[in-house]
Amino acid sequence: MQNPDIAKGFQQVDNSQTEFLIQFLEDVFNFPSVQEGFAHQLALMDIHPGDHVLDVGCGIGVHALAMAKLAGTTGRVVGTDLSQAMVEAAGKRHANSSLPMEFVVASATEQPFPDESFDCIHMERVMMYITDVDAVFREFRRVLKPGGRLLIYDMLWDGLTIPHPDKQLTRRIIHYIADSFPSGRIGVELWHYFTDHGFRDMQTKNIGYVGADIEFSKRVVEGITRTGIPAAFTQDEIDGFWSWLEEDSRKGRYNTVFPGVMVVGVK
Repeated sequence: MQNPDIAKGFQQVDNSQTEFLIQFLEDVFNFPSVQEGFAHQLALMDIHPGDHVLDVGCGIGVHALAMAKLAGTTGRVVGTDLSQAMVEAAGKRHANSSLPMEFVVASATEQPFPDESFDCIHMERVMMYITDVDAVFREFRRVLKPGGRLLIYDMLWDGLTIPHPDKQLTRRIIHYIADSFPSGRIGVELWHYFTDHGFRDMQTKNIGYVGADIEFSKRVVEGITRTGIPAAFTQDEIDGFWSWLEEDSRKGRYNTVFPGVMVVGVK
C-alpha cells in the first residue's frame, strides 16, 4: 500500500488514514534524535510546579505528559488539536494518569480560553500546516500571561537532506515537498514572527532529526512525492528515485536529515 501524503493527511486527520497518522506520531516520538530535541525544548520552556501549560496541536499527547510531570499536581496542562480522533487518542492514552491534563478539540487560531490563561505555550511540527501564521501568533499572545514563554519547533523542508546522486532531481523533489505544506519553510521564518509579534529574550536552536531508516523516510515523504505525478515528475523519476535510495539502504549507506528550528520567546 502506498504511504499517505502527510502534508494533506495532518490537515484533515479525521478524514484521512487516521490509524496510520496516530502510529506515525508514536513512531516519530520514539526516534532518539526526536527525543533529544524535545529534551532541549523542555529545558528552554523552564516549566515550574504550578504552571499552566498549553500544548497546541497536541496529537496523541506524548509531549503533554512530559510537561505535566514538570508542572506537577498543582499545575495544569491542556492539549488542543484540530482532530477529534487525536484528542480522543490522547485522552485514552492518559486516562489513568494522576496528573492534571485535559485534551480539547480546537483550532490553533481560536483557543477556547480566557485571556492570559497560560504560563507557557508549546507547539511542535504544527505551524507548517498553518496558512495564517500571524493569526496563530495573535492568539498565542492573547492567552499567554505577561512574562509567559512561547516555544515553537518546526521544520525547514527546504533544507531536507537526501543523499541521492541526481542532484537536480533531488532539489526538485525537496522543493516540491516544501511547497506541499502551507508553511513548508516556517522553521527559518519563526524568528521574524516572534519579533513582529513583540516577543523578547528570544533564543533559537537548529535541531535536525537524523535517520538511517529508509522505510521511515518513505513514511514521511514518499506519499508527498507521488502526488507530484504527473504534473511535476514522471512515474519513472519517482520510482527510480526511491529505488536508488532503497538499494543504497541495503548497502548500509543510507542516511538523511530532516532539519528544524526551535525558537522560544517571552511575552
